[in-house]
Amino acid sequence: MSVIFGPSGLGGVKEAVSNLEEYSKLGIKACEIAFTYGIYIKEDKDIRAIRETAEKLGIKLSIHAQYWINLNSAEKSKIEASKKRILDCLKIGEKLGCHCVVIHPGYYGKISKEESYTNIKKAILELQEEIKKNNWKVRLCVETMG
Repeated sequence: MSVIFGPSGLGGVKEAVSNLEEYSKLGIKACEIAFTYGIYIKEDKDIRAIRETAEKLGIKLSIHAQYWINLNSAEKSKIEASKKRILDCLKIGEKLGCHCVVIHPGYYGKISKEESYTNIKKAILELQEEIKKNNWKVRLCVETMG
């Protein structure tokens, strides 16, 4: 197994294909699409063009989901909204041919570490069921907050 490095950021939709071509010229073989402030690649034609270019150039794509995700919120509505954001990223990630969608799962707030772990694990298992149900190949990857 080899380690590949790439930037976090593909640029805007209009620059995405040309940025991938530039990355390829530099020998870059990975790119994380930053949906950290919202999903900005929405049109099927754009998704198709980005995927085809990345595949042609041998660039592995991943997505970083929005920062405003909290699977450990005391408010159920915030957990459900977070799960929807993650599922939206997974759906687009599958269409883009991404190998993973990276999330920061949440934070403690006033909830104990043990209960936080239980809450987040439960939500992630529910998300994994959706991935299986939809027969998606994209993986959900959890990253600690820095």
